[in-house]
Amino acid sequence: MSQPSLKSLIAQVLGVESASLSDDSGMNKTEGWDSLRQFLIVTEIEQTLGAKFTIEQMERTHSLGELRAILSAQGIQTSD
Repeated sequence: MSQPSLKSLIAQVLGVESASLSDDSGMNKTEGWDSLRQFLIVTEIEQTLGAKFTIEQMERTHSLGELRAILSAQGIQTSD
């Protein structure tokens, strides 16, 4: 079974279409992506993809592209 896409996980939390998201999408740039949703996004990524975020990473990571970079550094590849 393949891993879900990062965009689809984030879109699910935000209640938007995944096609509306890009690597530049993020907190205070994308409608509905606020600090609470940021926490929910990171929690969903950890639970679904097995990633681990430090508190510092959670605080300084504010875009889909930055989240993707953290996952890549942990050896986690998503389908998008």
